[in-house]
Amino acid sequence: MFARKLRALGAPATLSVQLEDDTSVRDVILWIEQTQLLHLASHPEAQEKFFEPTVSIESWNSLLDEYLSSLACPFSLSDRAAVVDWLLRKCVAKEYSEMDCTFRLSHDASRVMVLRGGSTKGSVIERGQPQPEPFSGVDPKSEAFQSGINLLAGMLDIPAHLDPALTLQAVALVLQLLSEGIANGAPVNSDDPKDSDMPLELVPLGISVPDSELETPIRIIRLLHIANLRDLQTRFDAALVGLQQITANPQTDTALGKTGRG
Repeated sequence: MFARKLRALGAPATLSVQLEDDTSVRDVILWIEQTQLLHLASHPEAQEKFFEPTVSIESWNSLLDEYLSSLACPFSLSDRAAVVDWLLRKCVAKEYSEMDCTFRLSHDASRVMVLRGGSTKGSVIERGQPQPEPFSGVDPKSEAFQSGINLLAGMLDIPAHLDPALTLQAVALVLQLLSEGIANGAPVNSDDPKDSDMPLELVPLGISVPDSELETPIRIIRLLHIANLRDLQTRFDAALVGLQQITANPQTDTALGKTGRG
């Protein structure tokens, strides 16, 4: 529930949320304030009390209650999961609000406002006019671009490559597969065992290999080949349906309830 958000925010791998453990929850919230929100940075006394390592859990919960109230958190300490999730979402929103390039759609659907560099002034592009390339002002070799791509890859559980262009291709492919699955009504986070991932070691090899180290890459290649074949079959079926709509004869007029040659 929280692992992806923590990973997207660059949290250390040792940091995890154990809702039943007071110390674990405290460590996560302290890390959020110290590295992300910095809400108490302008209040040294409150910050010192909040980060005091010897304070008891009961006293710190009272400080946490005041801290959440100052952030206008809509949840109470009785629901730890909601509190931690709300803080992490606030951090992610803050992270994205600081990005250099922001695109916004105006209330008029025919106009697009592009805001660059965090400026509040934007250029309005009317429909029908030639529009500039959306990434024309992006430097793929810049540190900001690479960190943004790695952040997005982390949210999608994609290992970052040394070449950010390859990481971006992998991100685009995963997003395409996700959008196609949602559009086709594929279940998301389904609890049905039929929808769960099949362990890689259960995928049949189809051939015998003398080296066991080759079994994993062969299974992966076979799965990729099957995926390509399924995609090809889907495209072929779509083309066949399109041809049948053009060439089908006799034609049926469902409104008249009659069948005959057109």
